[in-house]
Amino acid sequence: MNDFNLKLQGKDVLICDVYTLVKAFRQKLILFETQISKNCFIHFSTCDKYNKESKTQFPVDFAQKIISELKIQFKLRFSDLDVKSEEINIFQNPFSCDIEKLPPTLQMEMIDLQSNDALKIKHREKTLVDFYKFLPDIQYPNLKKIAIEYISWLNEEIPLDNNEITDEEFSDDEDNITKGKDLFSVVDNNPSEENIVTNELEIENEDSFEFILDNTDINFSNIIEPVEPVVIAVPTSTQTVNLHDISGPSNNIKSSSSKKLKTLQKKKKEDTSQIRRKWKKITVKTLDPDYSLPDGPVDGKFMGETATSIFLEFIDGFIDQLVYQTNLYSIQRGRPLNIKRFEILNFIGINFLMGYNKLPSWKHYWATSDDLNVPCVSNTMSRNRFDNILSNLHVQDNLLIPKNNKDKLFKLRPLINYCNETFFTSYHGTRELSIDESMIIFKGRNCMKQYNPQKPIKRGYKIWCLSNQRGYIKNCGIMI
Repeated sequence: MNDFNLKLQGKDVLICDVYTLVKAFRQKLILFETQISKNCFIHFSTCDKYNKESKTQFPVDFAQKIISELKIQFKLRFSDLDVKSEEINIFQNPFSCDIEKLPPTLQMEMIDLQSNDALKIKHREKTLVDFYKFLPDIQYPNLKKIAIEYISWLNEEIPLDNNEITDEEFSDDEDNITKGKDLFSVVDNNPSEENIVTNELEIENEDSFEFILDNTDINFSNIIEPVEPVVIAVPTSTQTVNLHDISGPSNNIKSSSSKKLKTLQKKKKEDTSQIRRKWKKITVKTLDPDYSLPDGPVDGKFMGETATSIFLEFIDGFIDQLVYQTNLYSIQRGRPLNIKRFEILNFIGINFLMGYNKLPSWKHYWATSDDLNVPCVSNTMSRNRFDNILSNLHVQDNLLIPKNNKDKLFKLRPLINYCNETFFTSYHGTRELSIDESMIIFKGRNCMKQYNPQKPIKRGYKIWCLSNQRGYIKNCGIMI
């Protein structure tokens, strides 16, 4: 076990080397368990000596129990490596990977890599760290991401842009290569103390000692020489588990990386505290260029006197598109409606009325009772016709939605683009423009709804607006 631990803590040990050692030791444990069950102690000289010279029988069951416990603990401690076994294999042997079994994001890069004879030579001649440093970042971005993840165990940095890297920078000069730390001195953005587990043996005297396992005490005399306590370092993210349930309290040690980080932070604080800035008042003359462009409505726009006529000037060019897409969707559903232009305008007008004359349900506007019925609504359109238009209203053809659509407003995009174009061409802005956010109140359920407790309207849709001094919006975009 001590020999295994020393190999894990060697210089320049990469995660692939660790996983190789772990897999090998697991196989050794399986072999040991099988041999001990057959009273074969060829790999345990002390136990073999005891079995031959002692009058009592060697406790095979107890030895098998210890090895079985070791197998369980190794499975628990290195389960993270088992999950990442495929990526580790890609990192260690990129030229021997089966292309068809690789993730789709790596397949094209691996084909280019395995076809490059120059990179094969580099892979044979150099270490894995130097090889991945030499690998072009632009051509192999996904492979280098995997390499950066696993080389970070060694606290080695890989340049993200190696356009100016030469072979001299990747020479075997040990002064330019960061020395390897202990295996599980994990490099983290927030270095913390590492936990260690010590497999201790309680020595009663010079000639005998006692194993304590599951409240079972077994004494051996003059058979095994006292050994050094085995110390296995584990990552801070891994749960600390005692190997044989015989370990003492876990100790905490500060890693060298955390000490170096603290000293650097102290130096930075000292450097910044010594800076003394002198402020001076300087009068800066701002340029005020002439601005002679017109502002206000474009000629011929907004000639009407009522809000309705002005609204119709904005929306009139899109009504025909709305009628066409709504009828198209009703045909796709197998229930043609044959909606007319005036019906869409009536539908929009009824929705405006429902905004300021609110009833518990939209169906109440067609109620027969005197306290709910709104004659101007029921006389304009029947309830079933309103319901049909409401359930089929469409702006965009659903068949045009791409497979990998990432635009949450794709179905409304034609209307948004039309409004922005109309806003921009219908009104001259002032010289001073402002870009700021605006909120449209909405308390329902929608993935685009924003929450800002510091605003008067805390929940709703956030819109970025380009407006002039008079508050006219020239352009807007809904925050997705």
